[in-house]
Amino acid sequence: MIYPCFQGKVALITGGTRGIGRQISELLAASGCSLYLVYRHDRASAEAAENDIHHYKVGVETSQANLMDDAVIPEIIAGVNNRFGRLDYLVSNAVFGVIKRIGDYTAKRFDISMKTNARAYLLLAQAAADLMVPPGTVDEPSEVKDGPLPATKRIVALSSLGSEKYIPGYAGVGASKAAIESLTRYLAVELAPRGIGVNTVSGGLVETDSLAYFSEKPEWIESQVAKTPLGRIARPEDIAKVVVWLLSDQAEWITGQNIIADGGLSLV
Repeated sequence: MIYPCFQGKVALITGGTRGIGRQISELLAASGCSLYLVYRHDRASAEAAENDIHHYKVGVETSQANLMDDAVIPEIIAGVNNRFGRLDYLVSNAVFGVIKRIGDYTAKRFDISMKTNARAYLLLAQAAADLMVPPGTVDEPSEVKDGPLPATKRIVALSSLGSEKYIPGYAGVGASKAAIESLTRYLAVELAPRGIGVNTVSGGLVETDSLAYFSEKPEWIESQVAKTPLGRIARPEDIAKVVVWLLSDQAEWITGQNIIADGGLSLV
């Protein structure tokens, strides 16, 4: 689906060159949105994504960064500003973590998930909001006379069912996703006066490279598919379509929510 509201806008997407992030990038580019895509280490995928997106005649730039390092956050935002001079949307899609049973988790392993996923999301959202709507541009909440601005700027983070349900080996990542969902609610309230809407999208199993981490549990994967009312694993585009809709002006009245897109798995 083509959304006219994205024409001439700019989106920053972490993990934007593979999997779900790549699908989000393609959908936005098809609607005329320029892209700043952050990737962790796979340069080949980044180059392929950049080449494909050029076909949509929109601006695109890729940037390598390790989101465990706080110092890269201002560098990313500066890169967006230098390249495009504006920012309309942030999609926090990058995820990284160690898949281990809870008894095998160390402080270091836990920190990897929390820093790359939850901490980076918070710092990126803070910095992105300041580029979207610079501080002081609008009144503080107590001084708003005519109500908050329309939510024309949007932030969407990717979560998962592991934030609420048990997934083998997923303790650290699941805890970071729960933190992301909580942060979303706080960000939504405090950024609303600046016209910034904030939401998360939570999926079940998705056909991405991340499934390889659960290769030792094929029976668990099979059981999840069997329990899914719609009868299959999600495709990256299934999740991407929900994210892009939340970024669009059609979702202006939705903020602070976790939208579950799991084929009905969480219902049973």
